[in-house]
Amino acid sequence: MGETRSNDRFWLAALLCAAALATALRLAFRIDYAEEVDSIRFILSLDRFDMAAYRPHFPGYPVFVLLGKLANAVIGDPVVALGLVCALCGGLLVLPAAALARELFGARAGWVALPVVALNPLLWLYSQKLLSDMPGLLFLFTALALFARALREKDRGDADGRWLLAAGIALGLTLGVRLSYFPFALSLGVAVLWLRRRRLGHLALGVAAGGLAWAVPLLLVSDLAATLAVGQLQTTGHFNRWGGSLLTEPDIAHRLTMLAWELLAQGLGTWWSDRSWLYLIPTAGLGLALVPPARRAASRRPVLLWALLTGPYLVWIFVGQNITIKPRHALPVVVLALLLCAGIAAARLARSRLQRGLTAAGLLLWVGGMAASGAALAREHAARPSNAVLMARDVARHCGKHPTRPVVYTSSFQRHFERHAPCAEIVKVRRSSHVKRDLDNRPRRTLAFVVSDVGRIGRLRRKPWKTYRRNRYVQNARHTVDLYRIGDVDGQ
Repeated sequence: MGETRSNDRFWLAALLCAAALATALRLAFRIDYAEEVDSIRFILSLDRFDMAAYRPHFPGYPVFVLLGKLANAVIGDPVVALGLVCALCGGLLVLPAAALARELFGARAGWVALPVVALNPLLWLYSQKLLSDMPGLLFLFTALALFARALREKDRGDADGRWLLAAGIALGLTLGVRLSYFPFALSLGVAVLWLRRRRLGHLALGVAAGGLAWAVPLLLVSDLAATLAVGQLQTTGHFNRWGGSLLTEPDIAHRLTMLAWELLAQGLGTWWSDRSWLYLIPTAGLGLALVPPARRAASRRPVLLWALLTGPYLVWIFVGQNITIKPRHALPVVVLALLLCAGIAAARLARSRLQRGLTAAGLLLWVGGMAASGAALAREHAARPSNAVLMARDVARHCGKHPTRPVVYTSSFQRHFERHAPCAEIVKVRRSSHVKRDLDNRPRRTLAFVVSDVGRIGRLRRKPWKTYRRNRYVQNARHTVDLYRIGDVDGQ
């Protein structure tokens, strides 16, 4: 008994140290800009929450906004406040993720998961972005870890209802951070029916309590009619126009390729065709640690449970989310894939001396490669603002240097120009013909900028004034953007 308690204390100390290290690494590369339009909406929501005005966009992310408001009340700077919330949540993610690996695959898997999750480049990178993904992952994997603990209590013959209730509450709160994580409610519900039928009520009660904790205040502070109208507009647009679902991006081969890139190249840090040959080193290390997998006579239930947790969400993002340009939608699957790798490697560490040596060497190569890649990406991300921010700043430099107010035509960067180039007139258009029509009604000496997100930009018959390029592993969405200038100080 004393040895068990000593091991538990040692495990807890290791957990806290790993979380502290991960948090420090994320804080060290904190950014001071909002690279995505969703980030700007979150920043605006800290001042005034209004979904009808897209502060933020539907469904409101009320738990994440509340965390940001609390941090902003202390710090007084919304950008810094959101940056700290995301970095802290990204660092603390190590705690429930490693605990889940330990519950599913055993104590060794928990130890392997500590550095794998703490130093993963994709998780490190998204801990710097001012988005709800890291807080959402923290709440989600807290729910999953509590659920796995409930299964262990069941196996020991103890009352597991309180753990299922806690897991449900955490999952209900998760939906207030990332509503798109709802398939995990289905996963846990099916798992309870499979393993512990009479406890489903505890899980359902917890989800309801956690959901009502943010849904009721959200309804009280929102204009219900306006919120429903915006919600219908956003939902319809997401699935039918611009959301990147299977309806709007029906190329299945391309979706499969991008999903593989997000899981393997970004998620597991392996080599890809657009990467240096040096990435073959962590790729070889991963293969060395996992192949061939150890054969064990133990129950297959942990692997089946892992598949049940992963499957519904994986299907959902493939069908309903924009996985072609936004890797963040695959983040829960990435974490679960990391934990599965930790479980396989841990099983090999329990085998022969040769397998232990090969697995340990492979893990060192893989984790070391991820750490180097993560540091490089984090440094690049913090050192150079996004393409949208740079464009807006370049336009702002022309204000006051021309007889007329600069005009900017864009389809998706309106918020960035409003924030970083408020002196310019922003015109939202979707076709280059609309640009020509609007310019024909303006003075001849008008200075105009056109972003390449406007459709059929080639019809302008001009060369780009500036091209903005970003490493797609840092910013996949719009990693290359052209800016066209029409007219100059001489009216040409």
